[in-house]
This record gives sequence, structure tokens and C-alpha cells, in this order.
Amino acid sequence: MNYYCNEIKKAFEKGEIIHASPFDKPKDYFTAIGTMTDSLSYKDDFINELMSILNSIYIKENIINKKIAFRKFKEHILWYIFIQKINSLGIDDDGIKKMFDEMYNKEIKPYSVFSDVNGIHLENNSKIYSVSVFNIYYWSTAKIEIEKRTEANQDVFWGNKKYNYLIETTVEAADDEKAIELATSLFEKFQYFMHIVIGTKEKRFNISINSEKSVYAKNTLLLCNEDIISNISLENMIDTIPIDKYLSDNNQKHGFEEMWNLLKQKEPNEFQKRLILALEWLGQAYYDNSFQNSFIKAVISLEIIFSYNEETIITPSILHQISENAALILGNNVDECIQIEREMKKLYGKRSSIVHAGNSDIDIKMIMDILNYSSCILLILLNKKEYRSIKSIKELYDLLKLKKYNNPQQI
Repeated sequence: MNYYCNEIKKAFEKGEIIHASPFDKPKDYFTAIGTMTDSLSYKDDFINELMSILNSIYIKENIINKKIAFRKFKEHILWYIFIQKINSLGIDDDGIKKMFDEMYNKEIKPYSVFSDVNGIHLENNSKIYSVSVFNIYYWSTAKIEIEKRTEANQDVFWGNKKYNYLIETTVEAADDEKAIELATSLFEKFQYFMHIVIGTKEKRFNISINSEKSVYAKNTLLLCNEDIISNISLENMIDTIPIDKYLSDNNQKHGFEEMWNLLKQKEPNEFQKRLILALEWLGQAYYDNSFQNSFIKAVISLEIIFSYNEETIITPSILHQISENAALILGNNVDECIQIEREMKKLYGKRSSIVHAGNSDIDIKMIMDILNYSSCILLILLNKKEYRSIKSIKELYDLLKLKKYNNPQQI
């Protein structure tokens, strides 16, 4: 807290109260916050440092950043400085601590966040389909039940729009901006995980939820008591996946159920966090239309899992690390391990030629090979009994080292 106090005192000292409307403020000043007649302003040459100060504090304050959006956090601090200054008061450590306590103690509320989802359909439109932390609705049959959860006028709630399918997730936050931020992160994971399940680069399959990057999305709806937010984007036509039947058939058969279960973890351990991140990169690899980008993202998913440096030894190159560990995980006998290691080295060499030499000579077979290797490795780590208790990357490396030295001829 001493560090925060010093930084906030610096922001206090640099701020000036300008008694003018935002339209009449002096040149070379930036209005941080205020009213139509008075504002807390900073000289332009301090703005970058001010944002850096606030961002650094926000990142370190885990209790706050998990429930409050950065913009709300920034406003809270700047309003505190503004009120103290306009009343000709100073600030001290106790006052700053009290101001932070207000944010620590902000009540967390449950939010149901809805967004339109494209690229899917339900075999049975009369039922809600649930997977992991998501519910998927056919709008025409579910809208009445959803409307019962709010007192808002239905035209206001739906924004006079009609939908096809909606996806819902529930998050906990202290403000609606943070709720949308948390839900957006989960929706992105849904998109990427679905593309892993589909397992193809065919462009006609495109699972998409409202986001700035998507040209297929239409609206996002936020429901917390009577609070509603609606954002409009574009939509397009794509082939749809029967998501209820498709996931029911594939989740248990191919081990995807454990992938979805990762998103249910409130406090995932170190290794689970790596798996989630690796799966996101793999999903992006399936999602990306560029062959080169797709190939690189698939390799990154492996690097996330296999990049580990023990402090006490000199580690082998990442090429050797990934190739050898992939062979140890995927191979069932010596011949398979040798073949897998050879193929992985060849594929990883392509990664280097793309990054360092701008090589664009990547065909669909190479992409599908690296995607299949990445998918298989991640699904084995999620499902095979010997890996399911792993909590850290060190534990994975210790286990793979045992496998290697228990059978020295394997690699």
C-alpha cells in the first residue's frame, strides 16, 4: 500500500482544478474527470504516466481487478482526487486506504449475460442445451421464460430485435462493464473450444459470438435485475452445427468433456491455467483463415505446455523439448516415439522458417498435422489417468522424465 499511496499522491500533486467547461479548458491540458463547470485536469505530458500508474496498480490489485472494470477503478481514484482538491483538502495514507477499502468492499452481484450465437442450431429447439458454464437457447421458444427474469419492458430488453439462437453465461462482478468483460472472455473460449471439437479448417463452419472481431454477430444483452445493455454488430450467413447433438456425441467419445470442465474451475491450478491458454491458442489456430497464422498458433499452444526451464540445469532447445515430450505423450512403443519425434522436429522447423524467413510454403496437410498433434496432446493430458492429477508444469516434466528414464531406449 505504501507504493500505491506514493503513486496516488503523485497523481494528486500533478492534477489541477480547472474552473471552466470541458470545451473552454486551456490548451495542453487533458480533462480526467469532473463536472460541466469544474474538472480535474492534467498537462498533456503527464497523461501517459498517469495511465501507467493507474494500470500498474489495477493489475496488482487482484481483489479489485476480478470484480471491477478498469474504467470504474480509474474513475473511483480520480473522483477521490477531484473531491479532495476541489474542497482544498490534502490526501494522506489513511484517506487513500479508506478509498481502496470502498472498492474492496463493493458488493459482487450475479449477472446473466446473453449474446447471439451464429453457426449453430439445436436439434430440439424446445429445450435449453447446457455445456460447461453455458446455456444455449432457441430464442423464439425461450424468450418468454427469459423475460420473466426481468421487470423491464420486453421491447426495451430485446431492443426491438429478433434473434435466432442465444448463448448465456453467468458471471459475478461489481459493475456491468466488468460483467461483460468476464462474459466476453468466456464466450471467446466457447468459440475456440468449439472449433477444436469441429476439428476442421473448412470456412463454412464458423461458430461466432458477438465480438469486435466477428462479422457474424448481432447483439449482446446483459441482465442484472433490470439493467440492460445492447450492442449492435453485423451478421452473415454460414452453415450451422447441430450443437446439442454434436457435443453430446463428441464430448464423451473424444474426451472433450474434460476440456469444457476446465471452464467450471473457479480457481484453476497452474497447470490447468496453462491448458486453458493452450486450448485458446489451438482454437484460434482452427479459427484463423491464414495458413501461416494458423500454423504458428498451433505451435504456440504446444510451446505453452512444454516450455519449462529448470533453474539448476541447462535445458535443451525448445525444438528438442517439444519433439521429445510429444513423443513421450503420444507414442505407444519405441518405433512410434521415434517417428513422432522426427515428424515434430520437421513441423517445428516450418515454424522457424515462417517466423524468421517469412516462408509462406505451408499447405493444408502441414496445418492439419500440427493441429492434430496439438489436439491429441492436449486431450491426452486432460483425460489420461496418469496426467489428470498434475498441478504444475514441473510435475509434468518430472513425470515425463520418469517415463523417459524408465525406458531409456524409448527416445
